[in-house]
Amino acid sequence: MPVPIRLRTSFDSWAAAGRRAQVSSRWTPALWLKYLPEHRSLFERLGTEPVSRQVATSWARQIRDASSALDAFIVAMIWGYGPVGYGPYRTARVIAATPHFPDVVYDIAEVARTQGGVAAYRYVSQRRSSDPGFLKHLGPAFGTKYIYFATKAVSDRPTPVMDAIVQRWFRTNMPSVPLTLDWSRPSSYEALVAHLDLWAAELSTAEAPVRVDDVEYLIFADQATSEGSGEWSETWAGTVAEWSGVRPKPERTESAIDLLTRLEDTLARRGKAAEAATHLMALYALVADSSGERRG
Repeated sequence: MPVPIRLRTSFDSWAAAGRRAQVSSRWTPALWLKYLPEHRSLFERLGTEPVSRQVATSWARQIRDASSALDAFIVAMIWGYGPVGYGPYRTARVIAATPHFPDVVYDIAEVARTQGGVAAYRYVSQRRSSDPGFLKHLGPAFGTKYIYFATKAVSDRPTPVMDAIVQRWFRTNMPSVPLTLDWSRPSSYEALVAHLDLWAAELSTAEAPVRVDDVEYLIFADQATSEGSGEWSETWAGTVAEWSGVRPKPERTESAIDLLTRLEDTLARRGKAAEAATHLMALYALVADSSGERRG
């Protein structure tokens, strides 16, 4: 399958800008500590700086047991959610919903590191087919983030993230390859990996190789910038939008998320957070859906 014109345009723009690394994910340590207080030590070691792909990969390289696997999972979620206010709540909910969760994410990392990311995806799919409650509340959009970092920690050919933004890019530019964000459809993830692998090879030269996760980043940045995502837009991708006649929307997401986060903190101080949780989640979802949330 040849490289789509849209991807080729993104690649040329990215290369002209010096192949910049993806913008790191800002996060709010106090909010993560609020929902995951037992992981204070992790947050203190992580510091307060934005989390990059490189930082999240370094935590995945430290996986040695269930405890370190859980640390790597949380860091992957911090990278994925960035400043989105409900990220800590959702992550805590995922961890609490599956018994022996640290052992589960350690097993997934072991499969990913020894057999590859597609095998890890199929492992989750098979476990869920016999136990629908397995990894409850964790869909592929965020599950493949953890799988991505687990594979990137041991290989220069990691399996990429498959999320809603990547899905929408494929829907527009590769309608013959519909991506389904469902654990029961591992063939969808396999198709993504196969296409990105082929495109990476075609875009590579001996002097300047292109990796599979470079291609995933190009696709994500192009789509996020075209949708006007304030947090995830890239300056080099703005030229892609201009060339294609697509103008980014005004950047409103960050201020809306910040406002909701402050509201949530105020309600928590007044002891009203639990009563308002359902309404806050709905508002967060509306903001994310209207702006192109970072990772599905």
